Amino acid sequence: MPMTSNKNDFSILIIDDDELILDSLSELLGANGYQINTAKGSAEIIAKISNGIWPNIIIADYRMRNKNGVEVVMCIRQLLGEEVPAIIFIDDTTDEARDVARQNKCIVLRKPQETGELSNHIYEMTA
Repeated sequence: MPMTSNKNDFSILIIDDDELILDSLSELLGANGYQINTAKGSAEIIAKISNGIWPNIIIADYRMRNKNGVEVVMCIRQLLGEEVPAIIFIDDTTDEARDVARQNKCIVLRKPQETGELSNHIYEMTA
C-alpha cells in the first residue's frame, strides 16, 4: 500500500501486551489524526489482517509474552507480502535486542518512549 500524505488515510498498528501502553499511544496518535488499530498479540493481529486491516506503520513492544516485537513485525510483513515500516520499543539494556531489530529494518526507540521522537519518526515515514 503506498504511503499517503493524508493522516486520515494513514493506518498505524500498535502492538503491546500492556493495555495501558496501547491506550496511551492510541490516544496520542489518534489525536494527531491517524487511524489506529491495536493488538495485544500475534493471534489478534492475524485476525485483524484477515479482516482487511493494512497498516502503513507498525509500532511494537520488543518484550511480549509469546513472541518478541521483531518476530511479530516479521510475521505481519510476511502475511502482507510487504516490508511495512516498523518501530520497536526496547527497554532492554543489552545490544542484542537492538541489533536484532535493526537487522530486520526496524527503527529502535528506548522505552519509556519519548513522544517527540516517536512523532518525528512517524512524520518522516508519512512524508
